[in-house]
Amino acid sequence: MKKLILLVVVVIIVAIGALLAIRLISGEDSWICQSGQWVKHGEPSKPRPVGVCGEVRDFSGVVSAIDYSKGEIIIEDAGREIKLLLIQDSKLGDSDGSVVALSDIYITFEISGKGSISAENVLNVQELKINKSPNIILMVPKDNTEIGLPVEINGVARVFENALNVRIKDKEGNILAERNIMSNSPDMGKFGEFKVVINYAEPRTEEGYIEAFNYSAKDGSLENLDSVPVKFKTVESQVIKVFYSNTKTDPSAKYCNKTYAVERRVAKTDGPAKVALEEMLVGPTNIEIKNGYFSSLTQSPKIEIQKLIIENGLAKVDFNEALNQQSGGSCKVAAIRSQIENTLKQFSTVKKVEISVNGNIGEALQP
Repeated sequence: MKKLILLVVVVIIVAIGALLAIRLISGEDSWICQSGQWVKHGEPSKPRPVGVCGEVRDFSGVVSAIDYSKGEIIIEDAGREIKLLLIQDSKLGDSDGSVVALSDIYITFEISGKGSISAENVLNVQELKINKSPNIILMVPKDNTEIGLPVEINGVARVFENALNVRIKDKEGNILAERNIMSNSPDMGKFGEFKVVINYAEPRTEEGYIEAFNYSAKDGSLENLDSVPVKFKTVESQVIKVFYSNTKTDPSAKYCNKTYAVERRVAKTDGPAKVALEEMLVGPTNIEIKNGYFSSLTQSPKIEIQKLIIENGLAKVDFNEALNQQSGGSCKVAAIRSQIENTLKQFSTVKKVEISVNGNIGEALQP
């Protein structure tokens, strides 16, 4: 008898749980527009909507969120949050009248249009037009995110020749890092994604900004700026050196095998040698470039460290095939070798460096 009672109780609990789940999933406790009438589902906390069910209404606002998989856009409209649902007959257009897809719309776009009321603050979109769209949009990090070291920055851009800059500043305006990067836009006038992971200098304030922008091809002025406020996380860090050639120290490039150190702040690690090599491969920062530093290694194809072993004073570093695809003569090869060797030899555990490509020492860095 006790087992039977226990079984009945379990069944009841499971049934109640299932009903609650169904209510949550099915959007109960709300007003739904059905056949031109407002229908109460569950026990809505809000009163019956004021608008006429199915009435066509204008909307305009700034896009604050998008769910591309569900075809949903959230906008801020006169202090209200409105959900726009794309339906089969929704017509989407750009400011010039051309047809666009949902994938062409991003947060911070200003849009307008009209749609029919389907629920409280929900419209089925009939027509939607992009009125204003920035050319650079930072997606990550979000506003007031606490960032560590390094920090990942990504977003979308449509700029001249896909070239833009990202930088990190503290609240006093000190530039902690700045780099030239590229977006992967497929065509002129189309947005492309960009992503970069950056280490940065010690900030003097607890808060700062991440900025993305481009320099005008006409006059070099800063344009299309997007800025995100951030907070700097307290991190344990260390300073390492990376080595590059320098046009100011050696303006006539007489000394191919001479490279010069710049310092980088990185997160504390038990493997600083590999981190230093990875930082060197990233290339000079904008400030370093202004000071004459340059790398003899190109960014494409991407060079990757496949293995690094340090034993008995010998550092054995193996790269992918991209290292051998660096075009140039004996001087450039000497400069590349110097960059790698000097970056590793800053550590007391390294006295000698052996460079290989895909495990082959003899074919690495041949002029």
